[in-house]
Amino acid sequence: MTTAPLLDLLLEVPANRAGGEAVAEAVRADPTRTAVLVDALVFPDARVRLVAATALDLIAEHDAAQLASFVAAVLDASMDAQGMPRYLLARTLPRLALTDAQVAEAATVLRHYLATERKSRAARAFAASGLACLSLRDPALREEADAAIAAALTASPAERAQGRLAQRLLGRL
Repeated sequence: MTTAPLLDLLLEVPANRAGGEAVAEAVRADPTRTAVLVDALVFPDARVRLVAATALDLIAEHDAAQLASFVAAVLDASMDAQGMPRYLLARTLPRLALTDAQVAEAATVLRHYLATERKSRAARAFAASGLACLSLRDPALREEADAAIAAALTASPAERAQGRLAQRLLGRL
């Protein structure tokens, strides 16, 4: 395991899943690095933001509790995210331990992605799926999640696939 500062590691690893896994492993080994990882979501270098979002998603998938103290910062960074990190953050947000107010804030972020994302079909697909996940916590989001899923089911193959997964999640298939 590397003991290099996390920012150095973020700059050195490839901008792919393997790079994200290396960073996630370093953060899991030393949870005090979590703050640096979250700060990297707004780093000027897009490559670093992508690796940070990948690592964050991997950590949230396996141990969302490690991110509990950083939910507000992740939500703030998510609203301003651009490009590839958006789809990763759309996957990550529903995995976090969110308060009721944070569920509403996460839904706002995902709505923003659905309304503004033009390039990444994956970001739109995961935003629709994320709304479905959040609707399990807040039934008031169910109608909106259903509409997002319906739109996804008529879009690109990636969006249709995520829409079908979201339907299964909600018990609609």
